[in-house]
Amino acid sequence: MIVAIIWGKTLSVKFWLACLNSFVYIIAATGIAMIIAQFDLSDNGITAISNIIGLGMSFLCGVFVPQELLTGGVLAVGRLFPAYWYTKANNMLFGMSGGVFSTKEYLICIGIEALFAVAFFAVAALLVKQKREGDVNFLA
Repeated sequence: MIVAIIWGKTLSVKFWLACLNSFVYIIAATGIAMIIAQFDLSDNGITAISNIIGLGMSFLCGVFVPQELLTGGVLAVGRLFPAYWYTKANNMLFGMSGGVFSTKEYLICIGIEALFAVAFFAVAALLVKQKREGDVNFLA
């Protein structure tokens, strides 16, 4: 919106689809952060875990290396993370890594990211509940 006001142009549909993809991915990342927050870790521990998760997903999911260059085994593992679907959707949207845009496929990628977000928030809520009830002592 601010971009449209500054440049005085209307924004393309691709821009809004990219914003939607980023927003859903941010929600999934927030779910991961909430899970990590349930463990009683030092600041250095949180930094280490965050780096492992962030860099691990980036290497396995095609953020640092184009998905078309990754082997089938790496991509199979990458599909287990929301960053794979975020990257795949962006590749389709902008025609990178051999991606061809399909509205149906794009929305499937966004939907899978959203399912990851729901799963992460459910796990975080379960951990909060167990922590409150004293059932589990998380790395204390």
